[in-house]
Amino acid sequence: MSINDEREKERAEDKKLIDEWLAKGNKITVYPYGARSEEVEYTSGMYAKRKKKGDKKTKK
Repeated sequence: MSINDEREKERAEDKKLIDEWLAKGNKITVYPYGARSEEVEYTSGMYAKRKKKGDKKTKK
């Protein structure tokens, strides 16, 4: 089997699974560009430092 034959087989299997999923009454939701399905609040960036477990300061 060549690579193209394998890809075509995978596409046919994917298409079959998608058609079965849609036949069950499921729907595909298409969102406009930039829209989010849910609002997620990010508290830090990728390079932010994490707080240490024992680093709690209390005011007296």
